[in-house]
Amino acid sequence: MWWPALLIIPYLLIFLYFWYFLRQNDIFKLYEGIADESGSHHYIPVTRVSIVIAVRNEMGNLPSLITDLNKLSYPGGLLEIIFVDDNSEDSTYDFLVSATADSKTIKVIRNIERGKKHALI
Repeated sequence: MWWPALLIIPYLLIFLYFWYFLRQNDIFKLYEGIADESGSHHYIPVTRVSIVIAVRNEMGNLPSLITDLNKLSYPGGLLEIIFVDDNSEDSTYDFLVSATADSKTIKVIRNIERGKKHALI
């Protein structure tokens, strides 16, 4: 009963080939290898991230949300936060514009009478 081993060998060789290929191209690298004084490594993001937040009449929740978003430690050049105001009837849009005027990562877009689906597209 040696034939099951013959069935496994091609899959094992394919796995080993891809493992070697991925290791050579640093696909498995989780951090850039920068260590602090204690010798521990830290993850350094290299991927651009966009967060789209559709809001409508959310004036009561926005101050705490913007405070929390400003605490994110993702590098500013790689992070983009987009607020899409979905035809708010309160002062949501005006608050967003004034609260994020000096931010380089947060943008505000007004989506008039198109709905939440269109805001997320």
